[in-house]
Amino acid sequence: MCIIAIMLISTKYKAYAADNICVDNLKVNGLTEAFGQPLSNIRFSWEIQTGLNNVNQTEYHVVFANTRNELENQNYIYDSGWVKSEENTNVTVGYKFSENQLYYWKVQVKDNQGNISDLSEEHCFSTEIGNAWNTNQAIWSNGGDFTFFRWKKVLICLM
Repeated sequence: MCIIAIMLISTKYKAYAADNICVDNLKVNGLTEAFGQPLSNIRFSWEIQTGLNNVNQTEYHVVFANTRNELENQNYIYDSGWVKSEENTNVTVGYKFSENQLYYWKVQVKDNQGNISDLSEEHCFSTEIGNAWNTNQAIWSNGGDFTFFRWKKVLICLM
């Protein structure tokens, strides 16, 4: 019984090299699974993990792509470049996101000790449907109280 408890505890926490930083726990509008996010208020957050003491973020770099493959191949739709900022919560970016779209993103940071993280693992989110529902017609069933909808797009986020 003790062995199982130790295994569960040890898998929850990651070990970080003393001279390394990394970024994880990416969120959009405070959500890990952020789907249907309003275009007027998209904010990004992340956490810095390190084995170092007194570490603060001094800059961040965020990239976005429409697909995981484009993100991995560095075919970005938006690249913020390095932004001088200590903020890692409720961060806004200078990109105008579109309605009803799936986006993949990564972030990396620099710290006050001169360390630069690798790009984080990818994370995805989708934006609000917006006016897409205006063009979809319902099919009313004669046999009951339910509706079928024809939908032109399907958004799938593979994590």
